Amino acid sequence: MQDELSDLSRKIIKKIKIHQDGEVSSKMKRNGIVYKINYGVSIIYLRKIAQQYANNTKLALRLWSSDIREAKIIAILIANPVDKEITDNLHRMVSEIEHFEIAELFGNKIISNLPNCISWCLKSIESENLFVNCAAWVALATYVQDKKEITKQDWNLFSKYISSENNNIFIVKSKARFLRMLSRLSKDYLTRIDLFINQNKENIDIRIFEEVKTEIDFLKS
Repeated sequence: MQDELSDLSRKIIKKIKIHQDGEVSSKMKRNGIVYKINYGVSIIYLRKIAQQYANNTKLALRLWSSDIREAKIIAILIANPVDKEITDNLHRMVSEIEHFEIAELFGNKIISNLPNCISWCLKSIESENLFVNCAAWVALATYVQDKKEITKQDWNLFSKYISSENNNIFIVKSKARFLRMLSRLSKDYLTRIDLFINQNKENIDIRIFEEVKTEIDFLKS
């Protein structure tokens, strides 16, 4: 099995290298997005590679251990979030995230599909680790979008953290998306979120307010 995983990993990395784009990699680096190894391959092509290895969690864990940006992305795309290997390694994997690109994808594909997604996110949005924080808010938004549900009790708990002073653009965007997805759930939630952002206008990031207000106005029209 180990030899087979090694062969598959080498095969995938070879595919990645064929489509490397030095200009994209250099541009990312100039913008402060620095990976140990980054071939600049687009997410579109990485998804095509991942389709060939879907739900291969053992391979995903092998790729995750790589220092290559593209290997980590494919690892997230092919992992099965409910496999025991993922839950057993979740804490380690999350602690190893060092880029918001990876944090967003991890929250979107892995955390949002965990059986304990809500409780994990509630604990993680208190984290001082910005990557963990980002993954949690992305996961919440995706969970609401996909599952079409969240209890009023959970909303009351999460709402306390919307007004935090953290102004990181990735976390701001994720919080705004969470509120937008909630406002689409029902007329009751539309009213709740509308009331919430207006009552807390002075305390929440203006970018969150404007994005969510635009969504609510559209839904009301």
